[in-house]
Amino acid sequence: MSNIKKELKNYYSETRKMLECSKRLKTKFINDLLDNIEMYIQENPDATMNDIKIKFGTPGELAESFFYPMDGKDKNEYRNRYKILRKVGIVSIIAILIAIIGLYIFNYIYVKNSTATINYDIIIENGE
Repeated sequence: MSNIKKELKNYYSETRKMLECSKRLKTKFINDLLDNIEMYIQENPDATMNDIKIKFGTPGELAESFFYPMDGKDKNEYRNRYKILRKVGIVSIIAILIAIIGLYIFNYIYVKNSTATINYDIIIENGE
């Protein structure tokens, strides 16, 4: 039984990698798949990984079935939008990191090593 658990772990991992959607949707899809497979294994204790793939499909078939309700144009639009959003997110994170590093370097080089001093002279005048 431990062998099938390892195979199932790989099966879920491969399916997750093939899904092109948000992390939330991936998690929901995998959790539903896990529940269905666990129920199938309880009903069929002698089931092999091959039986599971026949019943539920390969990771590629599962990933494709995720988009089944959509027509071809909608699938491509969704996938392209997801890829663009992922790239924008990555570029944004990199830009923020560069800005933080730049500010740190500026602070270290120009502010901390500065020899300028600021004198505050207070002049009090009599009201006369």
